[in-house]
Amino acid sequence: MKKYTKENVFNVKTEGTPEDFRTYLQETFGEYLKSSYRHYFETYKIRNILEIIAVIALPVLVFYFGQTRHWLKIAIFILMVIGMKTYLIKNFYKLYKTLKGGVYYRFDKHGISMMVDSDCQVRYDTDSWDLVESVYEYDDSIVVNLSDKAELAEEIHIIGGDKEKNLKNLLGFWQMSLNFTLNGKNPDDMPDYYSAEEMEEVQNFIEEQFGEIDCIAHEKESALGLHVDLAIIKPTEERPYYTVCTLGVGAYRMTMNDEDRVENHTPEYNEFLIHLPADWVVMPEEGYEKEENWWPIRLLKTVAVEPKDSHECFKFNEIVSYKRSDESQKSTSVYIDFPLPDPNYITRFSTSTGRTIQFLQLIPLTEEEANHFDVDRIVDYYEKSSYYYDMDTESTQEMDEEDRIDLYTEHILNHFKKIANNS
Repeated sequence: MKKYTKENVFNVKTEGTPEDFRTYLQETFGEYLKSSYRHYFETYKIRNILEIIAVIALPVLVFYFGQTRHWLKIAIFILMVIGMKTYLIKNFYKLYKTLKGGVYYRFDKHGISMMVDSDCQVRYDTDSWDLVESVYEYDDSIVVNLSDKAELAEEIHIIGGDKEKNLKNLLGFWQMSLNFTLNGKNPDDMPDYYSAEEMEEVQNFIEEQFGEIDCIAHEKESALGLHVDLAIIKPTEERPYYTVCTLGVGAYRMTMNDEDRVENHTPEYNEFLIHLPADWVVMPEEGYEKEENWWPIRLLKTVAVEPKDSHECFKFNEIVSYKRSDESQKSTSVYIDFPLPDPNYITRFSTSTGRTIQFLQLIPLTEEEANHFDVDRIVDYYEKSSYYYDMDTESTQEMDEEDRIDLYTEHILNHFKKIANNS
């Protein structure tokens, strides 16, 4: 067993930038108890050894010296020790049942977060790295001990996965946080990016949901510490339109209130996409950087990084606008919806590191359309989408799925063409 503290953690070399990861749980309570009790015994080794010696030695001494009048006291002492151990095991079991119900911990630059895995992996609370007091390394697990000021737990067990990699990432985040504290910097200033594994998972999901990626346009210069590439999917017979999807925005955790995050199960991570007509110039080699072709993609990239720039949260059924920097810009506002092929369904998935990423479609709007609804009035999805798509979207719920998809596709693309042709 090795113990790392704030005093000796910098003795460990952790090369590279640490990557996000999450905890997993043993299959059986027996395995969990073995790991948990081992750490308990190591933490309170002297007390535990003394208790074992006392339980064995006291009855022997009483018997040897014939002090039978002390048997009741010895029996009470032994029962107290057994009772304390039983109570401890009971608490371990309660915690195991809670974790078995879908609770786990996620480790990233912000700290240690308690997550609940339901239909969406929701973050309930986060304790900063400042509250980590010590880290114990065992042969098959890692235990993090937290300050009594922590909201999550006194200790967190990291089991499964690549132990060496998890330890390196854990100590790397801890070192980084201690450095930031010493230098007066904020962890939020760190760049946001996917690990290679997460990037592969995101790309695989895009291909499963929206079609095979034909091209990835890599960003040459990144702003705000957020690298945004573009995954381009060409039109097919089944989906007669381009899909251009951001790659990298979902690494940023949006600023969100507890009601949206916990009660409404709104994901804190977004990737954005836009659907363009089949005759639009989208591929880089075809000249997509020309203004008449580029403006919707610039709109996509601008809106995608805005949550990090403004510390706002963009969600489904919202209208987002930004200032016009050039009079030639056709649109500086968007309506946010779930994407094609069917906006009636939520499109999101969870990575192996424990973050749920929501994919959202951007619909370009004219200035008149963006200002159509009173900002002080709550407008439901069907009223907004019916106005923008020029169809009764509420009635589509009763339609056959294929017909509904065709209708949404036709009206969303027609709306885009109307914006594009508007001089």
